[in-house]
Amino acid sequence: MAVQTPKRHLADPSLAACLLGAGSERLLADLNILGFLFESQVVHDLRVFAQASGARGVFHYRDSKGRDEIDAVIEAKDGRWPGVEVKLGIEAVDARIGAG
Repeated sequence: MAVQTPKRHLADPSLAACLLGAGSERLLADLNILGFLFESQVVHDLRVFAQASGARGVFHYRDSKGRDEIDAVIEAKDGRWPGVEVKLGIEAVDARIGAG
């Protein structure tokens, strides 16, 4: 069972970075904020791609227990979909899948 609460992303994460006064030094010092902004930028770009390709949209998936999640799911007109996991570095990917 999937959770129905939406995940929110800014239309343009660079606006948030600007309002935070977050230049490269500040973002590199706070990887948590950088991760949020990076994920929002990826979802923004996926939405542009989805719209241009005629897809139904880009969605977020989380199971009802909150254990499994997919950062972005692009749903095609015919119902097919790829899942996209957004991470800043290979260490985060290895930790997520239990490798390394």
